[in-house]
Amino acid sequence: MIRFPTTFAEPWCNWVQLVTAIVAVVLAVATVTGMILHNPPAAADGEKPPKPRWALLAMVFWALVPPAYFWYEFNVMWKTGAPTVSLEVFKYSQELSRNIWLAFVALLAGLYFR
Repeated sequence: MIRFPTTFAEPWCNWVQLVTAIVAVVLAVATVTGMILHNPPAAADGEKPPKPRWALLAMVFWALVPPAYFWYEFNVMWKTGAPTVSLEVFKYSQELSRNIWLAFVALLAGLYFR
């Protein structure tokens, strides 16, 4: 049996959190790995080659989707999922997640514009 922290009494909310976390970590590792490994050779005249389109799409994805999930988590899951933790604990976890997200977006911007 899978045991993971339960923030909500409603099982679907806990599963959404778990699946979202797993997918986010896998996509984050793939994005960073792709941006690090994609290092096209410079042109003969010294001009930098254009950035790949997927890298820009990944930047837009990571800039927009996590805040939308944070909004969904509070406005839908928190209000309907019968939370088992206090609002202060929930707010602290969202604040921590936000800070990690901002650092991650800064890392992606640094890799994209290098």
